[in-house]
Amino acid sequence: MAHTVMKFQHVLGYNVQGDLGGLTTYTNKNRRVVWFPQMPPLKPPTEEQNQQRDAIRNAAADWRALTVGERTNWRDAANKARLRITGYNFFTYWKLKNDDGAVHTVERITGITLI
Repeated sequence: MAHTVMKFQHVLGYNVQGDLGGLTTYTNKNRRVVWFPQMPPLKPPTEEQNQQRDAIRNAAADWRALTVGERTNWRDAANKARLRITGYNFFTYWKLKNDDGAVHTVERITGITLI
């Protein structure tokens, strides 16, 4: 019985979703990959979507404004605390949620000062 790699993608840790070359794809609840032509949005973004996009854009700008050493500290702290996210993602989470408690916990665990 012949099997293609696509049938075993979930076993290999490969979960297809997103846009690629004019196609949109996702994996449905039966673990089948669904492909369809990419379509433009039918409605303009809502005010809430624009606010969220601006917040993420501002967090990215704040990350770029950090010194190389500060960015390295965020990366090192995420690794040392064994977070399942990168230092950039941890920084973005902090900027979006204002969760100083989480940052202080990571600082205490790692001994690296972040804020």
